[in-house]
Amino acid sequence: MTTLMIKIESLNANNVIVTNDSLVVELDDGRTVSVPTAWYPRLLHASEKERKKELEADRKRKWYTLGIY
Repeated sequence: MTTLMIKIESLNANNVIVTNDSLVVELDDGRTVSVPTAWYPRLLHASEKERKKELEADRKRKWYTLGIY
């Protein structure tokens, strides 16, 4: 198995999409990372309004109100 070394400070999210099934982060280097919302129960059970509020409130994409870091 190989490991890719990446400078953490160089990673930026261009877009974050939350569906009923997935949390998708589009990175500025062209990659897309997707995880099931089931991994984040508070996010899974949040309303669309709550999710949108969090995305607008924090440009760093941390889910403060929902307790997801």
